[in-house]
Amino acid sequence: MDFGALQCTPGVPLCTTCPFQSYCVAFHTNSQHILPIKSIKLVKKQRYFDYFIFQCTQTVYMKKRIKGDIWESLYDFHVVESRKKQSIEQMDDPLLALAQQTKKSMYTFHPAIVHLLTHQKLFLTFHHIEVDIPFLARANKLMDSFGLQPFTIQEIKHLPKPIAIHNFLQKNYMQSGF
Repeated sequence: MDFGALQCTPGVPLCTTCPFQSYCVAFHTNSQHILPIKSIKLVKKQRYFDYFIFQCTQTVYMKKRIKGDIWESLYDFHVVESRKKQSIEQMDDPLLALAQQTKKSMYTFHPAIVHLLTHQKLFLTFHHIEVDIPFLARANKLMDSFGLQPFTIQEIKHLPKPIAIHNFLQKNYMQSGF
């Protein structure tokens, strides 16, 4: 690779001094001027994840990501995913709607976290929602349908999580607790 990068430079290859000239297909077909062919740059897909941290006293609700997902078998919070940035009012999510209807206190962490993967650029925004027992009673079936399960702070520390979630928790919760 180093030899080719130095010898077979685009536009001005050093064919006259190349020890592989007699074996070179590009030299024999006079196609050095079009080589090397640059591969198409991978376009990173942008995804927006709004995470909602539902907390009731010392219990936080998380879910295990499903098979085939980018973070398969890792735990994260309830998420509303979109292809573009949305305000909370624009999000179509029944659990969020219930929290808004029951006037639950919500705090949004700023700024959003940008998490780069090889093929995706993720924009992560975290929202903390303090809930109570009556809310959980009303939201029980919805939370079950989303796979949300209650975990204590100690349990969360030991759950496998995506690094972005882990770092967020370390920075915002684990030092001081929930």
